[in-house]
Amino acid sequence: MKTTLHLPCLGASALALLLGACSQVPGPPQAVRSIDFVEDIKPILTNQCLPCHNNQVNFGRFSMETEDKALLRTKDPGPFIVPGFPEGSRLWQVVTQAHGERQGEDRMPMNGPRLTDEEKQAIYQWIEQGAPWPDGEPGHLRTITEPNQA
Repeated sequence: MKTTLHLPCLGASALALLLGACSQVPGPPQAVRSIDFVEDIKPILTNQCLPCHNNQVNFGRFSMETEDKALLRTKDPGPFIVPGFPEGSRLWQVVTQAHGERQGEDRMPMNGPRLTDEEKQAIYQWIEQGAPWPDGEPGHLRTITEPNQA
């Protein structure tokens, strides 16, 4: 007696499993909602970037206290923030650099914990959405020791 193996069901199941696995391949986060600078981005930049990139302490010879200062850096290795293009922005590159891949200024923050996946996703989406940075007080980042001027 000849035994017949029915592979169509197995093939469809394997294909479904493969497609499901492929849909979970990590990649750049997709924009799902509008990112608010004051609520989503300002706390990240204030806590993770500003301690080393402000008017008094400016490692890399630039400050992130205002949009003008953050966008001013256009020398090699490239613009720090390229509105609409996260992959071309040094900010995205340095916050996603894995520990041990490269040393020194290519890993940010240099000291302390890395950004969470949620913080990275917010940075990516914000840049992708044009990196809107409000004028005036809402857009001014302050170091913890800098007095709040009204």
